[in-house]
Amino acid sequence: MKITLKDIADDVGVSLATVSRVLASKGPFNPETERKIIDSAYRLGYPGVKFLRHKVKHSLDIAIITPMWLGEFDASLFRGFIEASNDSKFNIRFVNMDETQKDPVNYLSRTLEDFDGACIFIPYLTSDDYIKLRSVVNSYPLISLAPITDPILETVTFDSYRGGYLVAKHFHELGFKKTGIIVGESIRLESKLRKNGFMNYINDTDSMECLWEYQGDFSFDSGVKAYHDINAREIENIAIFGSNDVMALGFMREAIRDGKHIPTDFAISGYDDLPFSKLYDPHLTSVSTDFFKLGKYALKQILKQIEHNDTDEEHISLVPVSLISRESSTGEKTTS
Repeated sequence: MKITLKDIADDVGVSLATVSRVLASKGPFNPETERKIIDSAYRLGYPGVKFLRHKVKHSLDIAIITPMWLGEFDASLFRGFIEASNDSKFNIRFVNMDETQKDPVNYLSRTLEDFDGACIFIPYLTSDDYIKLRSVVNSYPLISLAPITDPILETVTFDSYRGGYLVAKHFHELGFKKTGIIVGESIRLESKLRKNGFMNYINDTDSMECLWEYQGDFSFDSGVKAYHDINAREIENIAIFGSNDVMALGFMREAIRDGKHIPTDFAISGYDDLPFSKLYDPHLTSVSTDFFKLGKYALKQILKQIEHNDTDEEHISLVPVSLISRESSTGEKTTS
């Protein structure tokens, strides 16, 4: 039997108009009345009310939804959110978003019903996916941690453009004139932003040029292949920007195995400053991304959406990044 607004009004003992206003979030309301109406609607099975339950709970269950790739990036992301949620009303849970999902929007909409809000890091979603997702969940508190070309959802992400710019500036300050880049996965906007920041600095500097570009996919193996590509072209004495740490490490390890010297034959920088950056020899120069700051600000925005029913899909917050210079570009031993 289909549940109506009248069923909820009769169950709670309030007017039909009051039920309609509460479920449409057209307040203000008496908090106790609001709680009773939402609880009744949930208990009776009124459609769509699951997304309103956060309003009457003392603690908030927040999902971090992402394809869980094996590696230190996921571990750093998760740790950042866990630390950011300490001493707060948030209960953080991590949910794997399988890349083989044929209908990711349907999967997400069903998953979100179990949470009061969510941060999603799903770089392969298309603009159409984001539009469909927002239309399905309406005003549900939802933030994207991946940059979106057209910001359908409120977005909190690292300043990828600035990261690429800082790497080129670092190479320039070290006196490098020849540069190259291993670009990340082509479908991901952060790949383009990192490349654009790097290239724009070089193009604005008369003494620098980018002689080599390799299309990678953010994997260690693509870093290995990038080294073999540049070696076959007999290009040396060049500064390389690996668009993430994993590709930079793949390139660096293969170059060293081939008898090359870092940074004499190839200077190199990565991006993300994952823990292994300073565990390998030579220590890897990298763009530092503070996952604690990312988590802290994302959770702050989620709480704002929940408390004020404010889902500003056009708002983009860029978390600052910095460059940590190490031996792979400077040749100088470091402890950090």
